[in-house]
Amino acid sequence: MKCWTCKDMTLVWGGDEDSINEDGELEIVTNLYCPACDAMVFFHHGPRFKNMPDWAKDLLRNEPEVH
Repeated sequence: MKCWTCKDMTLVWGGDEDSINEDGELEIVTNLYCPACDAMVFFHHGPRFKNMPDWAKDLLRNEPEVH
């Protein structure tokens, strides 16, 4: 995918993260960035597990951040 700012630079995949949306459902957030202009793009995919039990959602909410 090309950068929307630079127009011809290819975006680089930065990673995927699990996230809880406003409905309490698990989704995946994919982040891409442009090495030329440092633009970032976030794509929200989901919900990943529509019927995830509450205890599993709580585990994800309390998971420590990795830097």
